[in-house]
Amino acid sequence: MICSGSAQNVIIIVIDGARYSETFELQDIYIPYMWNEMKPYGTIYEKFYNQGMTSTNPGHASIATGTWQNIPNDGSDRPTMPTVFEYFRHQLSISQEKNYFIGGKSKLSVISYSKHSN
Repeated sequence: MICSGSAQNVIIIVIDGARYSETFELQDIYIPYMWNEMKPYGTIYEKFYNQGMTSTNPGHASIATGTWQNIPNDGSDRPTMPTVFEYFRHQLSISQEKNYFIGGKSKLSVISYSKHSN
């Protein structure tokens, strides 16, 4: 990950369980604020595929690491590969206190960092 420009914050928003047919396919019908107001300031990534059953924690861990993470869905184990947060902190020498993970479920706190040795 290479950070440049004048951005002071990076915000990643994940919508858990939303159907494509009821969100991005219809663009501004059901997600008007995201589509009309937020999209011009960021990126909406639509080219993703699922080749199996998903659950909240494994799915979010896969997004955060860029690799399939077969971790328990109950929040009892962390991802095995480094997360985007860890790469960001490492590259810019930023402390953990300068990164925040806000999840809608307490079990998602395991996504904030991995158990990878590096």
